[in-house]
Amino acid sequence: MRLSRTARRLVIQNLVVAGAFIAVLVAWDLTGTLPLPLGVAGHEGSTVVVGLNGLRLLREAVWTDSRTAVERSRTGLLDRAQLCSALRHDRPHLSRLGRKHGDGFH
Repeated sequence: MRLSRTARRLVIQNLVVAGAFIAVLVAWDLTGTLPLPLGVAGHEGSTVVVGLNGLRLLREAVWTDSRTAVERSRTGLLDRAQLCSALRHDRPHLSRLGRKHGDGFH
């Protein structure tokens, strides 16, 4: 759940950055003073910035939070209650589902 929220925030950031670049370039072009090479460089620059921002999702820390709790439970370092608590912290929708259906996951 945390990964999907992070990805959603990153997509919104990328849309804002790209939109801001394009808005500035269009406004500058409408004044008639934007040279074509500078417009192309500005557009490609915004593409590079958005791409580099998207690469932040590849960091290991983004992927390891919930996986670490599951791996520790498999090795016996966490009991079931501790695992449920760790997963509930990372995935709050699971605790709601457990209580709603009465399967004891809470």
